[in-house]
Amino acid sequence: MRTRRADLSLARLARFRARAYALLASTFLYPSAERFARLRAIAAELRADGAEVAALAVYPSWAAFLAALADVPGPEAAEREYIRLFLVETTEGLALPCESAYRDGRPEASGLIAAELERAYREGGLEPAPGLAEPPDHAAVQLEFMAFLSAEEERAWRARDAAAAERLLEREHAFLDAHVASWLPAFARRLAALGAGEPYRAAATAASALAQHDRDLLRLVVSADRAVGG
Repeated sequence: MRTRRADLSLARLARFRARAYALLASTFLYPSAERFARLRAIAAELRADGAEVAALAVYPSWAAFLAALADVPGPEAAEREYIRLFLVETTEGLALPCESAYRDGRPEASGLIAAELERAYREGGLEPAPGLAEPPDHAAVQLEFMAFLSAEEERAWRARDAAAAERLLEREHAFLDAHVASWLPAFARRLAALGAGEPYRAAATAASALAQHDRDLLRLVVSADRAVGG
């Protein structure tokens, strides 16, 4: 039987993951002045809470991302870099923040990935926001879905509903394995090859590290729970 202390520890981890995924998701949206100010404020809060997650293997890349976000001079600098990297194609090309740009190159692959993702979002209980401009395979959308699932998981642990929490863990692991963790490393390498500035280079590195860390960690947690239950 899982102890109350173990539930709270997993709840705290889920809370960190939810906030981290949400911040990374917002970073890959167009950096309006309002959004950029909100990002900086949230990043400052998370830096203050850093001791709670300092032991995690993902912490160095996470801390580097928070520091990079704090060091960006302002929204205008972030906007220029966002446009250069993601919107205006040059001789060096773009670093599209979309899964379909880094997976199977067949023309039909993009539609198949989108269909898989839309089904995953519906089954997970998340409906796309009205007027959302980003496609379902965009980094911001996928990371926001992980933030949503992690927040739901935290609520389940705090309610001591282990069965619901474990179902969410399985859904999170499956989504990371099939989608997020499968392409973010290539996206991070693409940004590095283009000489990406901040906060995007650090954000891609942190998102890739978090997704891979989570995939491996959740695999262990799910396997342990199945062993205990079975």
